[in-house]
Amino acid sequence: NMVEFQWERTKFFDTEAVLEILPTPLRLNVLMDINKTFLFTVPFFQDCDEAIIKEIVQVLGHELVLPGTLIIHEGQPAEKIYFNRFGRFEMLAPHSYVVVHEINVGDYFGEIGLLVTHGRYSATVQACKKTRCEVATLDRKDLEKIMSVFPVFCQSFKAIGLKRLRRT
Repeated sequence: NMVEFQWERTKFFDTEAVLEILPTPLRLNVLMDINKTFLFTVPFFQDCDEAIIKEIVQVLGHELVLPGTLIIHEGQPAEKIYFNRFGRFEMLAPHSYVVVHEINVGDYFGEIGLLVTHGRYSATVQACKKTRCEVATLDRKDLEKIMSVFPVFCQSFKAIGLKRLRRT
């Protein structure tokens, strides 16, 4: 199933290998083009300076997720923020398998646990049982580095994260 999904999404094209041989300015342009559509659907990236976006696209990870796969578990140490690029995820109620929220393309999750040092995920999230998914990821270390270099982004990230936390 994973091989089929990987073929469907990438045709086994190794983007990383191609990007490695490109000069840095061209690599940045390609990464910006690949990621611009989804980046500008995420609220805390919408008003970001281009310099911030360029730093982010250089450290984004990508993962393919099979149907029904548990991607984060409530209480687990928070290490990444996930951006849904393809498919649907389900957020489960605490300590149960009851779906309380659907996460669609362009949505993100996992950021609440990254707002505090040694934070933990506040919810369990799994891929829908009938949907293959693709996510972009930004890990804690890279996010902290970007926030230390760009204080405006740090303020925006925290403000939007806290607003979402109050809402939930």
